[in-house]
Amino acid sequence: MKIKEVEMLLQMNAQTIRYYERLGFLSPQRDDNGYRHYTDEDVQVLKRIRFLRELDISLEMIGIILKHPEEFQKIIERHTRNLKAQVEHLELIEKRCESIRQKNVPLLDAIIDGKFEDIPEMSTSKIRNIFQRTKDYMKPYTVVTLGRKTTPFQLIKALCTYLIAGLLVMGAWKVFLQRYHHIDLNLMTVFILSLIFAFFVLIISFHEKYYEFGDTDLYIYDSKDQLILKSITAILKNKTDLYAKHYLYDDIASVTIETKKFYSGIGFGISQCFKKIYHIKMKNGEVYTINTSLYHDSDQQRKLVRNILDHYQIPVIEKAE
Repeated sequence: MKIKEVEMLLQMNAQTIRYYERLGFLSPQRDDNGYRHYTDEDVQVLKRIRFLRELDISLEMIGIILKHPEEFQKIIERHTRNLKAQVEHLELIEKRCESIRQKNVPLLDAIIDGKFEDIPEMSTSKIRNIFQRTKDYMKPYTVVTLGRKTTPFQLIKALCTYLIAGLLVMGAWKVFLQRYHHIDLNLMTVFILSLIFAFFVLIISFHEKYYEFGDTDLYIYDSKDQLILKSITAILKNKTDLYAKHYLYDDIASVTIETKKFYSGIGFGISQCFKKIYHIKMKNGEVYTINTSLYHDSDQQRKLVRNILDHYQIPVIEKAE
């Protein structure tokens, strides 16, 4: 298997593959022309490396695991012990917080004033420590957005940009009419025409589309399902969620992530790029598609989405061109 084939199969660029080769993680054979030839075992090694890197395991430890696979079992066992310790710690915090609640202590004022005279078995510092540690385990509601979710500020900024462009165009048109046709447009007319031009360009170019993955549910919004003016008004009011389609993760039948190769000119050369297209199939038969590359979504966003899908055990099918 040539390196280009491995790139497509694993979605791993050649520089990364060669880097792992320099680290001694794999040693592909070479044919008579000196080209690398990767075996199924080499591909399997690269899959192991990718998986371990996703777990944030260091390259040094990966090298040890590849030579001694039993070390991975020890890492998992150590991680499990750490998780159990954290669970026990959280249970202790829960019991202490419940004890405070049952004593009907005004917690907010007590924390602010540092007064816990009604709880002699706990000092002020211990109470503060409990709540500090509790806060460390409380995570905000996670929302990952793929696509374009425009804020009111961004929309107004775009409109102002188009308005400035319109003023330049209409200003040039005013000079042309005045010089060659002796027609003089007043400034109010120029401004109104520029404003009409700005709204026209905004409407022509406008397309709001995003998929919002939360901790428990999914919102899908596409402005093509709404009247344009209604969508623009919803953005200005920051109310697009009211018109988005709402699903729970149990409503999803499967997700297909399609990777397509294309070439793009960067600098003075042609570069090979990949675009990720998500096809979300619902149990009711509806299918929603979004090309995340059009919106410059990052690999980190895609990774977070994948984590959410894996958490809810949603079948994910990966296809490569």
